[in-house]
Amino acid sequence: MPTSFTNVIIFATVFTVGLNILCFVHRCIEKKGKISNTQIEEVGSAPPLIVQLIDNMEKLKPTKFTSHKLKAATLNFTHKLGSGGFGEVYKGTLPNGDSVAVKVLKGSSDEQIEAQFIAEVRTIGRTHHVNLVRLIGFCFENTLRALVFEYLVRGSLDGFLFGNRGKLGLDKLSKIAIGRAKGIAYLHEDCQDRIIDYNIKPGNILLDQKFKTSPQQLQILVWQSSAIERRNLKVSLPENHEWFPKWVWNKLERGEMEDILKSCEIEEEDRKF
Repeated sequence: MPTSFTNVIIFATVFTVGLNILCFVHRCIEKKGKISNTQIEEVGSAPPLIVQLIDNMEKLKPTKFTSHKLKAATLNFTHKLGSGGFGEVYKGTLPNGDSVAVKVLKGSSDEQIEAQFIAEVRTIGRTHHVNLVRLIGFCFENTLRALVFEYLVRGSLDGFLFGNRGKLGLDKLSKIAIGRAKGIAYLHEDCQDRIIDYNIKPGNILLDQKFKTSPQQLQILVWQSSAIERRNLKVSLPENHEWFPKWVWNKLERGEMEDILKSCEIEEEDRKF
């Protein structure tokens, strides 16, 4: 009789513990499902082009950050590195100790921010070169649209050329110039889509610990560019009647260099030089 009573107690105890474990597992699965659904709804609320772009990005392996993680990494965006027309850049530190530069996209409308997000991801996300800044990850939520880049510790080249960070010897300057040239050559010739960086200047060239270079802000014209000053062909036309770089590119493709020189009022005597 005591043995039977003991068995009943053991069975009841095991049953109770097992039931509690099942309830705990069920809650965990339910909670995880809610988080996943929230993430799906977050991305699903974006335009189809953004959803497709993010899906393609995940195949290229950049990390998808939440706004909470980026706020923690940047200490709620306190250390500003710089700002530009489409956003502000903050320094952050990931849980593994890696330093990053977080570019928070801003604009006058959601459409403008989305267009900038697409433009930067489509270009920088598909470039892989030792002399080009690397896209580590991104965040696309209703409250935060941001891109996460590697952080280059020595800052921009202009700080060494015109600032008070010390002077660079000819050997280092030569390595910097060669590294930047290799990066440009990759963008112009070897990249999947030709990318033209039309904003090359010391302030946009970042240096790592070994003085290797990367462009800070890759401002691009995909498939079309011109280094010539923008003008219309006829002064009677409105300024935005024809986009001059596109016109120049089409002329160059057709081999009509003479028309370009004439439109820029370059005299025949000057063309010989």
